[in-house]
Amino acid sequence: METPVPLDGFIQIALVVEDMDRALDAWCELLNTPRPHVRVTPAEPDPDESYRGETACYA
Repeated sequence: METPVPLDGFIQIALVVEDMDRALDAWCELLNTPRPHVRVTPAEPDPDESYRGETACYA
């Protein structure tokens, strides 16, 4: 089966989900693409980013 969505040019996709493994499996099946390596990094405050007036802390 051919990938239904062109993936050329994608570098990163960010989604907020309840179950990362389940969501990743579903997206890989939908896009007919192999499961990528997942890297989890600790969230660190970034003084150059803010959310609702507070310093943002993204992983």
